[in-house]
Amino acid sequence: MVSMTAVFVLALVASCCAGHPARAAGQNGKGETAVEGASVELEGELDVLYEDDDRGGRLRHFLIERDRRIPLYFEDGADRNIPSGSRIRVTGRMRKDGNLEEGGLTVTSITVMGRTAPAP
Repeated sequence: MVSMTAVFVLALVASCCAGHPARAAGQNGKGETAVEGASVELEGELDVLYEDDDRGGRLRHFLIERDRRIPLYFEDGADRNIPSGSRIRVTGRMRKDGNLEEGGLTVTSITVMGRTAPAP
């Protein structure tokens, strides 16, 4: 049988190895689920695509972070001219009930960590 001390140590090691809670699961620094309007900082790859249909088209931005695809919405004045595939760090506010994949992130600042080479 595993003692409670061993379980606590394993949980502590796992949480340290997983990285910052806010980056890992859309949680705040206390490990609680973040709520709409909560500030978060995330790193990942920028995915830019153009959607087109009968009503018109629009340019969409997503952050690919681990296995998540998070919609990005830019405040006025935020730099949107960053090429797809760039490694970025974004700071912003969550848009919907702590679920970044559904609600997305309103970007307040964006930092380019690196750029990928253009495809031939």
